Amino acid sequence: MDRWCAIVNPKAAAWKSKKEWPKISRVLDSKGIDYVALITQHKGHGIELTKQAIKKGFDSFIAVGGDGTLNEVANAVMDYASDVAKVRLAMISVGTGNDWEKTIGIPNDYTRACDLIKEGKVLTQDVGIVKYYEGTEVKKRYFVNVAGVGFDAVVTKKANDMSDRPRGTFSYLFSLFLCLMKYKSTPVEIGIENNKEKHLMFSMAVGIGKYNGGGMMQVPHAVIDDGLLSVTLINHTSKFDILRHIKMLYNGTVTQHPRVDTYNTHSLTLKSLEENRHIYLEVDGEFLGHDPFEFGIIPNKLNIVVK
Repeated sequence: MDRWCAIVNPKAAAWKSKKEWPKISRVLDSKGIDYVALITQHKGHGIELTKQAIKKGFDSFIAVGGDGTLNEVANAVMDYASDVAKVRLAMISVGTGNDWEKTIGIPNDYTRACDLIKEGKVLTQDVGIVKYYEGTEVKKRYFVNVAGVGFDAVVTKKANDMSDRPRGTFSYLFSLFLCLMKYKSTPVEIGIENNKEKHLMFSMAVGIGKYNGGGMMQVPHAVIDDGLLSVTLINHTSKFDILRHIKMLYNGTVTQHPRVDTYNTHSLTLKSLEENRHIYLEVDGEFLGHDPFEFGIIPNKLNIVVK
């Protein structure tokens, strides 16, 4: 089917997406792009709408919103498309973070983003998968950009809770400062392939893409189609040291810090070693559940529209 299905999240960027959608739709129309728009009503609704569209025969999708919108569309494609290789996924970014788009090189300008959709050039990227827990129930989630564990997840939840503020660099930094004073590093056991290691972990990012947190380059060694999970593990360090070196999170030099370990792996497990204390998870900017975690990768799986 040549027709596109646009999954529009009106709440993205503190309702900016709702205001911008009429402008975006006019640009799509001016480019002669044939599409139908479906509007999400709540968290998780993008998965259901995409599932319904797949059943109707759609195999080309445009996520209109932020990274969380893209994640919901991608999860529906992975779970419900009979042949993922035939599906195309494009993005029109609304907001200030746009972390996945930075890795891909998708412009913020709506006209240029629609030009890419019209041209239809695709790259097949890897897809991450993580198993986690909500209480005693095992869940799974696919991710196309970065999964954050520990402090990163706590900050993401705080940023998400501030729904009246646009997501992005300021929101993430403000949340970071609020959370930093109360947060404590956690003793963990990490499994890299078949090797077990113990760390006093502050935070960890598991990346397909390089950026998260509204522009932080926490996983500068990530390559979107190399078939590997790229991991940046921040071990326990003083809060003053974190504040003093926060610019390293943005310029890609964080991996040079002496308290940081990096890995490239096909699989990863992680669990807390502290009794009655869980470690929390976010993927593509969406807060989920808690440990123990099992991460894996599905190489060259999802066709995405690129420059």
